[in-house]
Amino acid sequence: MVERGWSSLTGVGTRALDEGMPPRLALVFFAFLLNSLAPTGAWIVNYFWAPGGDLMKLVLRLGSLAIVYVMSQAPSDAFLYPIKGRLFTALRWVAPLLVVGSLIQGAILFSGFRGPSAYGNDAIALTHYAAQTALEGENPYTHSNIVTVLNEFQLPSTRTTPLRQGAFAQVYPYPSEEQLEGALAKAQTNPWVSPPEFESKLSYPAGSFLFPAAWLALGFTDLRLFYLTAGVVILVAIYTQVSSRFRPLVILVALANVEFWGHIAGGNIDTLYAMFLILGWMWWRRSRTSAILMGLAAASKQIPWFYILFYLVLV
Repeated sequence: MVERGWSSLTGVGTRALDEGMPPRLALVFFAFLLNSLAPTGAWIVNYFWAPGGDLMKLVLRLGSLAIVYVMSQAPSDAFLYPIKGRLFTALRWVAPLLVVGSLIQGAILFSGFRGPSAYGNDAIALTHYAAQTALEGENPYTHSNIVTVLNEFQLPSTRTTPLRQGAFAQVYPYPSEEQLEGALAKAQTNPWVSPPEFESKLSYPAGSFLFPAAWLALGFTDLRLFYLTAGVVILVAIYTQVSSRFRPLVILVALANVEFWGHIAGGNIDTLYAMFLILGWMWWRRSRTSAILMGLAAASKQIPWFYILFYLVLV
């Protein structure tokens, strides 16, 4: 019964692959698998051999990138067609495992809506504080302080970005939890001064906090729901761009992308600029709309700036 359920879950998606799509596209699920295994594999290896944890994570991440590279090469199909049957047989087990992982991440995401205290990194915490500050009529760039942010949202020192300055100037490769706590405790004695040991200031363009500010103004308290909404917009946009017979495959790929949902659950803020960037690129023939969307992407984070030159070549 379990096998029948798993087969029905992946059957529609694999039929879409059978109906003319190159078999190399099925490799995306195996790339997802290696990416998803990286943190767990690193933790297991680290338990037995501390230096090997990061090495294991690097190997698995590089393996995932290697699979993506193979997917991008059309000649790969010539090697995959002879093993297409075995590839799809493996896919019928790998895809459901990934979907289950995504559902677990979704459960973590929704059960963890405890407000900002559940944020998994300082980027979303600083962004939330900046949005709050903007709504109060203050300048987020001059009123940002990591100590104030951690106190405001009751976050631990492990959610910070340490710098090789101050007490950490000679620390390599990364401060221990005790060192982080010690530096933060010292900074707490004068919370109005930004500690040199931590990234303390907002360093993103204004769009990064103005869009979330509008979300907070609507009464929401957890920005992860905002970035989840942006992520869903991306998936819906992709879904609408493919032919109807391949749409079940898009849904299956979206559900199997454990890293995507995991990043949102942890407080990753990249779906905002990614939404504008993907929509702007997707609608490049609509010159005015596309240009506005690309501008909004550039106004939300610095990473889209590197796409602008390629976008100008495209249009």
